[in-house]
Amino acid sequence: MKNIKITHKLVTGFIIISLLSVFISFLGMAGFQKAKENSTAIEQVNNKEESILVTYIKTQRMTKDLLQIINPNNSDKIESQLASLQQQSDALNEDIAALKKMLTSSEEKLIIGEIESVQAEYRLISAEISKAIMQGDYIKANELYNKELTEVWDKVELTLDNAVSYFMKQRNITEKEHQNLLESRTTQIIIVSVIVIMLSILTTLIIAIPFKKRINEIVAFVNEIENGDVSKHLKITSKDEIGQLSQAIK
Repeated sequence: MKNIKITHKLVTGFIIISLLSVFISFLGMAGFQKAKENSTAIEQVNNKEESILVTYIKTQRMTKDLLQIINPNNSDKIESQLASLQQQSDALNEDIAALKKMLTSSEEKLIIGEIESVQAEYRLISAEISKAIMQGDYIKANELYNKELTEVWDKVELTLDNAVSYFMKQRNITEKEHQNLLESRTTQIIIVSVIVIMLSILTTLIIAIPFKKRINEIVAFVNEIENGDVSKHLKITSKDEIGQLSQAIK
């Protein structure tokens, strides 16, 4: 005879479903953690790209200010202009130093190395232009600006453009990985959820159908006795709660 109680079956089914539910939660938490890491990576790439753009803008501003300085008509403002230029140069140095700390991979170190190199060349020529202006040699200052500084500025633009392109590509790759991860986790959760639902239905049927059948047998037996037919016998096939009820009626 079967002696597994109905409550035991229900508890077993509940435990199985609970474990699968925990597994779904684990998938969701793991996916959330990975998504959080990807979001952080995207934010870091955005910060690096923003720092590159700030460096570009500040260098461009220095170039425009140098164009004003080499104009003899602005000689009355030369001291304040040179002081402002020096402040911009110092600020640019600090930005590049901060950017260097952010760029840690081998490819990123190559990028910051190129930026440092062209920026050093740019600042050197800027200093020579400032020196020429302080000596009142505007012809030399204009020659340095129109020839050497222009050539270096082209290098600066190219280097910074390449850096921005690199980080835009990295951001797109990270965002694509992030999207693929979300889609993958969503699919996994949906599949496992469907399995849990199917198992829940199957467990319910496995427990409910035999339970209903045996209850119907008891009801039919009781009805026959009620109608005066005492020749029937109630077959007891288990020792669970239904079996105990059948034994009591018998």
